[in-house]
Amino acid sequence: MSELNGAIGASLDAFFCQLRACGVREAVVSPGSRSTPLAMKALEHLEYVWVDVDERGAAFFALGMAKASGRPVPLICTSGTAVANWYPAVLEAEAARIPLLLLSADRPAHLQNVGAPQTTNQVEMFGSHVRLFRNMPEMTGTSASEGEGWHSDFAAAAREAVEVACGWQGELPGAVQLNFPFNEPLKPAPFSPLRHCEEGEIAITRSGESESSLSRPERRSYERCEAPNTSDTTCLLAMTDGVCKDEGGGDGVENVLDALEGLPVVILAGENSGADPRDAEALLEIARFFNAPILADPLSQMRAHTDPLIVTHYDAICTHEGEPEPAAIIRFGPWGVSKRMVTSLSRRAPVHIAIDPHEPLDYTHTTTHALRARPRDIAAVLTNRTSSERSSVLEQWREADQRAHERLAAVAQAGDDFEGSYVAKMLELIPDNSTLWAGNSMAIRALDTFMEYSPVRVLANRGLNGIDGTTSSALGAHTALAPAPTTLLVGDLTLLHDLNAFALTEELRRHGNTAPFIVICLNNGGGAIFDMLPQRSTEPYFERLFLTPHSADFGGLAQMFGIDYTCTSTVSDFESAYSAALARGGVSLIDIFLPLAGVPERYERFW
Repeated sequence: MSELNGAIGASLDAFFCQLRACGVREAVVSPGSRSTPLAMKALEHLEYVWVDVDERGAAFFALGMAKASGRPVPLICTSGTAVANWYPAVLEAEAARIPLLLLSADRPAHLQNVGAPQTTNQVEMFGSHVRLFRNMPEMTGTSASEGEGWHSDFAAAAREAVEVACGWQGELPGAVQLNFPFNEPLKPAPFSPLRHCEEGEIAITRSGESESSLSRPERRSYERCEAPNTSDTTCLLAMTDGVCKDEGGGDGVENVLDALEGLPVVILAGENSGADPRDAEALLEIARFFNAPILADPLSQMRAHTDPLIVTHYDAICTHEGEPEPAAIIRFGPWGVSKRMVTSLSRRAPVHIAIDPHEPLDYTHTTTHALRARPRDIAAVLTNRTSSERSSVLEQWREADQRAHERLAAVAQAGDDFEGSYVAKMLELIPDNSTLWAGNSMAIRALDTFMEYSPVRVLANRGLNGIDGTTSSALGAHTALAPAPTTLLVGDLTLLHDLNAFALTEELRRHGNTAPFIVICLNNGGGAIFDMLPQRSTEPYFERLFLTPHSADFGGLAQMFGIDYTCTSTVSDFESAYSAALARGGVSLIDIFLPLAGVPERYERFW
């Protein structure tokens, strides 16, 4: 082994040792030659290495893992188009504020711009969509002393990458790219214990938190599985004597509370606003203070709580009931899934307060106050204030919610041709404290409509609302949250978009993950959601360009990847298939055949 190989190996040892010290435990690798040094060192140092031959799917797999665990996950691939295949997941990570570490291998400088295979300009390839880019040193020295000089540089780069990806330097969480130019030979010297791998690594933590909070969550039986803390990956707030001071140029907490004085309030709980148990309890405390309903988005994690303050049928209420007029909205996190709710409420409340720990955003442009904070920060301030007399719309919302509940209960008699019948049955059967990943388009909307109280963790890629990479992302979350079962609810076009994800079934087996991963495909043979959008038409273009009917046989897919497959067209058969899949474990696909036409008419009495 040459002195250069030894120096490269030792420098990468320092890099991966530092990643471990920062709480990184797993990596996702796509095979390639130029990335050999990174892949081999990841295998030597990290607890789990997952291999996915499809770089596009691998990136979504890592994204799902990071979303579920709250830890940054490294991605490793070779040079050229392989790196570019990460792009869709990088965009989702940016929008959803998910920490990813993009470790791209590259050709050295003398092979750039000369027509070398698998060579393109990877410098700042992702532009402004990553939080940080670093072109790592091209290791060309041959002496031990030169190699020793790289160790601290590589360890420092690892620390900085984690800090920036997690938002610990005051920025938003997201993806970080470190680009590694490697010369041949590519096989690094194997790891041997070094001083800096044992004594000199700096375990970085968020201010005020223990190092143990970054370690891998304890694996528990899913009967008592607790969601890991994912809401503390950034530190944007300065706390002084229990008062949250906004450092982002927004309104202060006291100013916000003064603006609400005496007004009837509606609280909107957006994605993951109640994911941390402390924030979930804080949301309830805030609602009690204001005597206000909590309109809980399915991704808020608040529908896992039973409390009369929680309203789940706001979508149906906005459609049918003519909901009470709120004078003030307090929105935690992003706007929710329901477009009807957004349209109805955003323009009618003269006071609209947007609160988010990272960045309060509002595409409706109706926000009157913006604050960087968490629910627990607001609740802490409320303990020092006295609740004033105010009018309340809580009872009106609760009564409307009950009427909607009674109307939606008719889904039990809706028949075998209705998507909602299967979603309602799934929610009846899904195990407590398991994971439910929802695809976009019709799947998440059906879930929003029919999900009431359900003690499950609900996840989705709602940053950009795309359908790409959905199965891979759900599998990534499954690896982070096992042994809890995972149910993936998707449409057929979403499933077609990510078929390569099922190749990860072998990786699950290799890692001993036999927990149930059940894919429920609402298969209407095309893009039925467009039947509910303004594009709907009887003209020939509508079917050709939007409904896109297909005849894909998912049974053949199951045979190809060696997964269990059941096709059904009745709710009764679905119930049997889902129960059997839970008992069997491993990866299962339940294919539910539904009609493509008539979706608006089937939903009409529920929406």
